[in-house]
Amino acid sequence: MPGSSERDLLLTYELYAFAARDARLRAVMSNWLQASRDALARHFDPLTARALDALVEGFALHNHFDPAPTSRADVAAIVRTVAERHNGTWPRQ
Repeated sequence: MPGSSERDLLLTYELYAFAARDARLRAVMSNWLQASRDALARHFDPLTARALDALVEGFALHNHFDPAPTSRADVAAIVRTVAERHNGTWPRQ
């Protein structure tokens, strides 16, 4: 979600809230989250892919509301640290 527009972020938050309240959309959200993890799993083991997915989503949310958002360089350094600790390599070949 880094680089997402204000509108895209708002729609994402609304989708999360709607899916939390409507069981019919839970499958949509589950599929979306799985697709994101699957994309990351092309480069990382499944646990690291899950962690990175949650990390990126969390940074998008925090940076949207934080008056002093985490810089892209700091996010990249944190992602690299998580990936290297979980996976041992960056990225998986």
